[in-house]
Amino acid sequence: LKRSAKSETRRAGPWVVKQSLRAFRSKRCRQAWRAGIYLTRRGVAVPRPAAYVEERRCGIALRSALLVEHLDGFVNVEEHARAMKRRSEDAAEVHRFLNALAQAVGSIEAAEAWHADLSGKNIFTVAGERLTFIDLDDVVVGRSCTRAERLKNHIQLYDSFCDVWGPEFLDPFIAAMLPQDEPEAAWIEAVRAGQRARRARIKAIWEKQSRE
Repeated sequence: LKRSAKSETRRAGPWVVKQSLRAFRSKRCRQAWRAGIYLTRRGVAVPRPAAYVEERRCGIALRSALLVEHLDGFVNVEEHARAMKRRSEDAAEVHRFLNALAQAVGSIEAAEAWHADLSGKNIFTVAGERLTFIDLDDVVVGRSCTRAERLKNHIQLYDSFCDVWGPEFLDPFIAAMLPQDEPEAAWIEAVRAGQRARRARIKAIWEKQSRE
């Protein structure tokens, strides 16, 4: 499914195996295993964790592998959003989907956890109804997110959908995830500014890579 210099992810029947190829990556696989168990026990939808194994030598983890449920029939929410856009522009359907996503994101915060990479590519869905979170090696558990961390997540999410839908859909989506004491207008403006800065950074990286 995916391979880099650091890890390899492949399908094995009804399971997905993510194997670290370097020792220092084992810590991230272990974190994903622990986060998967933690979130599952607190009712947050994630691929069901099945097993975790490490190859150790002299007390040092050399390699590791994480086995989780394969999300059969799921697509990431960015793909789902583009498919909705191509099919029709049903405002009520878009609002229902984004409201369901806002509630799912809220379930992570309610579980006292924080996903550091909450872009749409790390959220999967079936028909816009069932929603689940992947890449759990970026999840911090056992504490509530900070205001800065919440803002980072909202920027990531806004950036995932702003090429598909405009503020008439995304502003209410962001507002639905805010604590009651947070000023809505100022927050949304901060999210928009953060999204523009995020997109500029990504574009600069791409341009640098193309030159190299």
